[in-house]
Amino acid sequence: MDEHLSFRKSNCCRFCFLEKSITLFDLVTAWKTSVIIRKRMSEADRQFLTICILLANDPEQIAEIADAVLDGLMAGPPLPLFAAPIDDAKWWVSVANLDERKAHLFACFHSLPDQLQHDFLSYVCEHLSK
Repeated sequence: MDEHLSFRKSNCCRFCFLEKSITLFDLVTAWKTSVIIRKRMSEADRQFLTICILLANDPEQIAEIADAVLDGLMAGPPLPLFAAPIDDAKWWVSVANLDERKAHLFACFHSLPDQLQHDFLSYVCEHLSK
């Protein structure tokens, strides 16, 4: 047997929680399990496990699973403004991921009239020079 595939008892117990998680198979358990995996495994180990899991699934399943996971990780579009637009924007920025923030920044910037784009860039350059 390949030495990389032989499991010592100590290694096997390291992942016993996965069997219980798979048995429960619900969203709360998935989130809790992801936290345990993040704590117990290095980034390289998590990436390797992800590759193995992806290769074990059919391509259409991979796309479906990835879409569901990414949807769950995104904040979605900003909510309609309420009484305090600045506070609402600050809240949305605190829950949105970097890709969402970049997409909205790009779209907002390019929706501004030329003079406001120029004013905004001047403000940013001045702020960065401090």
